[in-house]
Amino acid sequence: MRIGPVAIVEGSEPRESEVRRQRTSRYLIETLRSCHALNVCGIDARSIVYERGKTLAVEAILGPISALLECTYGEIEAGIRDDPSTRELVKRLFTESWEVFNKDIRPIKKEKLLELLSFHMSRNSDYANAMLLHMMLGRSSEIDWVNGWIVDRGKRHGIACDTHQGLIDII
Repeated sequence: MRIGPVAIVEGSEPRESEVRRQRTSRYLIETLRSCHALNVCGIDARSIVYERGKTLAVEAILGPISALLECTYGEIEAGIRDDPSTRELVKRLFTESWEVFNKDIRPIKKEKLLELLSFHMSRNSDYANAMLLHMMLGRSSEIDWVNGWIVDRGKRHGIACDTHQGLIDII
């Protein structure tokens, strides 16, 4: 199990609260690491953000497409191969996500992120994203949070994320 410091968004809470949460999390992390049966290894905050960012970039692509087309990851993969409009939509979402990731989190080769996207589609080919399931149940989806984050971070870096914004507006 990998464990690291508590993620804190600068300015989201008073500084003294941030310091208290960091101190408490350090104690918890060290306590868990001291239990050898758990096989816990510590990772730094930057690595946590990097790993979560890669997952978010993939979810920002697959989630809304799954919801919009009412399909599984395997069907998205087939659409990329067989349908030019699906291929173009994925390409645009991928490019926007990749550009934001590189500016906001840390550089990653396009090929590496593309490998991760392909891995998620092939490993989870029967999976329908939670965005689709929430829509089918009449619940709000997390598109505002997932794709909204891409759009907001893109604005901060002067990156237009019109495709992500368009999907937010539709879904």
